Amino acid sequence: HLQRHLGPCVAGASFCQPPSDQEPACSQAVKALTLCLVVAGSLRVKSASAVEAVVDPALRRAKQQLAGRHLSRRQAFSTAASSSIPARAVTRVLVPVANDSEEIETACITDVLTRAGAMVTVASVEKELQVRMSRGLKVVADVFIGDCVGQEWDVIALPGGMPGAERLRDSEDLTKLLKEQRTSGRWVAGVCASPAVVFATHGLLGGSATCYPAPHFKEKIPGGWQDAQAVVDGNVITSQGRVLIIGAGGQLGRAVGQAFKARQWLTFGADAHAAAKAPVTHILAMDSGSAPEDQGRQLVSELQRKLGSERLDAIVNVAGGFAMGSASDPAVVANTRAMVESFVYTSIIAAHAASLALRPGGLLILPGATAAFGPTAWSLPYGAAKAAVHHLVRSLADVETSGLPAGVKTIGLAPQTLDTPQNREAMPDADRGSWASLEEVAEQLETWCADPSAVESGKVYVIRKANSLPATFEAKNPMMFFASNFENS
Repeated sequence: HLQRHLGPCVAGASFCQPPSDQEPACSQAVKALTLCLVVAGSLRVKSASAVEAVVDPALRRAKQQLAGRHLSRRQAFSTAASSSIPARAVTRVLVPVANDSEEIETACITDVLTRAGAMVTVASVEKELQVRMSRGLKVVADVFIGDCVGQEWDVIALPGGMPGAERLRDSEDLTKLLKEQRTSGRWVAGVCASPAVVFATHGLLGGSATCYPAPHFKEKIPGGWQDAQAVVDGNVITSQGRVLIIGAGGQLGRAVGQAFKARQWLTFGADAHAAAKAPVTHILAMDSGSAPEDQGRQLVSELQRKLGSERLDAIVNVAGGFAMGSASDPAVVANTRAMVESFVYTSIIAAHAASLALRPGGLLILPGATAAFGPTAWSLPYGAAKAAVHHLVRSLADVETSGLPAGVKTIGLAPQTLDTPQNREAMPDADRGSWASLEEVAEQLETWCADPSAVESGKVYVIRKANSLPATFEAKNPMMFFASNFENS
């Protein structure tokens, strides 16, 4: 990646002897590249001053050696002779991808290993370098899988996704690489469907493993399927993907759970009132009779116990509820408390859980409402609670002060009307062609969680639908939109 962006000077400085007239430029490139490696974690440093301690000796050594011989990456940047700061050997990782491989699993594998200092190569098993991932995202691989045969890889790591895993399974070149990797004792890793579909098919699993917990996958694991986020057996690592759904027992929550499970996520579900209905892998307790702070502690404790050292990829709060009432309604205070508990407290709990268990770069989704973009005199409890959630969305987008992990995005979801049995009963004569289905909303949430780069943090996404066409999801700034609606009204 650095070679492509810094150009031939980096290639000259790092790997070959350059012409003499390029030497000054190469020296600067060495320094720039070293700084990049420090940031990426390939060289361990503890302070800003330590950066210079690494860069200057590396620059001097590279300049001295450039004229004499070819340099390996380790030789060029080793600090053993001039600094007490240790260096790490570069680990070569191969990540094969196919049409319909899972986006988030591919992104997590490549991103995390690159941040750890590995040299990651993405290889296409298709006839083209560009592959279309499971949700339509197009990715351009570095090389074809056939170009990787005969090379030595420290790790070969496979993303999941169906039928992408089947296309990986059917690649002759990848099969040859995996079997050579297994024979040589080097590492192979698989996520989600790949352990069952690829590794088990080609006899690469000698013992226990984990994978997406579908019965037809679990039965393929020869040494027994394990209900764990990650399993290491010999030189084989297998793992699942992870999402927490709050409000998982409600109608939208159940649709969301089904959508994520269909895309092979490991799902954790929590619901204070209907948890038993949640179609999730793991149900987390939230006692409906407990105070919100106790519910939060209970949820976080159980979640951390099940996750261990692992992290969630996304947290989705779709807790539901509705209450009307103007200022003159005798029940307005009680209804307000109920709405705050349903939406505000669950969103605060979700944010707190995110601070402890969400991976950097993950996604947090909170339950907003289109009605909260303007005055709701007819429903003070509902409007006030939803407006508070919109405020949380805006506030949590500032990750520098919000307490969330680096790069986490927070968005709100604001449907107009969802197609539910209750809404059909309450509005029998309404135009249902303008109602978004639970399934299309759930699928969009899964798509965002699979690729958080598709959303803008701090925005509330308004769901609109007309004439039975597919629903649209439009990002709005909640505070500015509220002010505009108020002025227009």
